Amino acid sequence: MEQNRCEKSTLLLSVVIGVALHGSYSTLFNPLTGPWSIFPLISLVLAVYCLYQRYLNQPMTDGMPKLIFSFFLLGLFGYNAYLKTSNPEMGSNFFSSVCIVIIAYGFIVKLNSVNVYVNRKKTLRKHRKQSNINCYQLLVVNTARF
Repeated sequence: MEQNRCEKSTLLLSVVIGVALHGSYSTLFNPLTGPWSIFPLISLVLAVYCLYQRYLNQPMTDGMPKLIFSFFLLGLFGYNAYLKTSNPEMGSNFFSSVCIVIIAYGFIVKLNSVNVYVNRKKTLRKHRKQSNINCYQLLVVNTARF
């Protein structure tokens, strides 16, 4: 349970890094986003530091770096779509929206494949236990005949 909580917080940190990176870029170089603010830079530095500490102190499971990068892109494109929706003069948010949908579809495919793999392992374990019981029963029956 603790490992699952750590993975969720790592993914949340990667989304925050994506949003903070795009927010920092927008506040520094885009005059349409409003007045300049230091807070996106502060949140970017703190989120990167927390993710780095998590990387140093806790082992990552297989496939986790790929998920972290995709969640980072989800935050980046999500904030881009939000900015372009709130400021239509910045342009269309079609590309960002399509990227979000593709990344979300990738998550669904990945989670379904993981669930199928876990269910297959559980089924194999259950069959193995049953087959071990059956082999033991056969051994007892065969030794009783002699």
